[in-house]
Amino acid sequence: MSTKNALRKALVAATAAGALVILGGCAEGTHPGAAVVVGDREFSVSHIEDVATAVSTAIGQTFAPRDAISQLTRDEIIQQVAAKKGVQVTPADVAAAKKEYFDPASLSKLETSEVGRQFVEKIAAAAFAVAKLGGGTSVGDRNAMGAGSQVVLAEADSVKVVLSPRYGKWELAGGIDKWSSGSLSALSPQSKAIEDAAKDKERAEQQQPQG
Repeated sequence: MSTKNALRKALVAATAAGALVILGGCAEGTHPGAAVVVGDREFSVSHIEDVATAVSTAIGQTFAPRDAISQLTRDEIIQQVAAKKGVQVTPADVAAAKKEYFDPASLSKLETSEVGRQFVEKIAAAAFAVAKLGGGTSVGDRNAMGAGSQVVLAEADSVKVVLSPRYGKWELAGGIDKWSSGSLSALSPQSKAIEDAAKDKERAEQQQPQG
């Protein structure tokens, strides 16, 4: 599997847990130098740009700053929801998820830099958190990923996201189709599960009798 294909499998810029929509946005809650604040975690503009550069270099194609923001924000929401639920992801869990998502050659390229290594580990940690939220022990357990995604969807709006206006506006479930990252928009397993859960929720709401 090529590095590009491995990232298409593992990365997603927009999911049911949230999507970037270019509508402008309020900067309240951020300060100069902050790209996005997710709950109690802040990601600086410089870090976002470093991630975008590291991933772009590894895959040989553009991975824009807003791609990095979308991925990091989604994964941070998952991790904060998991923490609130008392779910812990161990280094062994992260290692297992990395093997599931990336072939050795791809992983080696992505982990050439410390920034790239941290980015990959965050993806893996968030994926395993979804599995554990669904009662599973592997990111390959589709039933657990689906169940965990339902938990994330139910709790995601409890994690406040404040995005710098320079990048747009963050929206929760329902924003999947409003913005995507082109060649890197293929869904990773946990992202696909979250999207499917969101669509099921939307269909159920549409079928409810109108009062």
